[in-house]
Amino acid sequence: MKTVIISAFPACGKTHAANHCRDKYSILDLDSRDFSADSTFPENYLNHIKENIGKYDVIFVSTHKAVREALDAAELRYCTVYPQKTILNEWVGRLYCRGDSADFVQYIIDNWDDFQTELWHENNHGIGTHFLDADEYLDAPLIDTLYEW
Repeated sequence: MKTVIISAFPACGKTHAANHCRDKYSILDLDSRDFSADSTFPENYLNHIKENIGKYDVIFVSTHKAVREALDAAELRYCTVYPQKTILNEWVGRLYCRGDSADFVQYIIDNWDDFQTELWHENNHGIGTHFLDADEYLDAPLIDTLYEW
């Protein structure tokens, strides 16, 4: 079974897609919060990703820099999904709508430009990057495109 790893920014729609695209794809949504408190992060997270390759069509993972670096070091192909830099206000709304804490939302606001700059300038060893436009989410047609990369 082919597996595509999608490293998607918070509020791109990973959980929604995992719940609503299961008729077409087997999807594993790996929330890094379930792994990041462990002192072995991101190795424990990477090991879980590796254990599930071939078991799912799609594995959604975090965009933490340490996770992307671990994917690169393990020579695992992945694509990244990020919001366009110009839609911060929409992203703040998405974060609040999904119930994120004010502290987390402020963290995203404070680091928005840095996250964007980091992604634009990093040496992307993945399969590519898709920037979401306003009102765009991870959905079946986008997953179709990413699955073919």
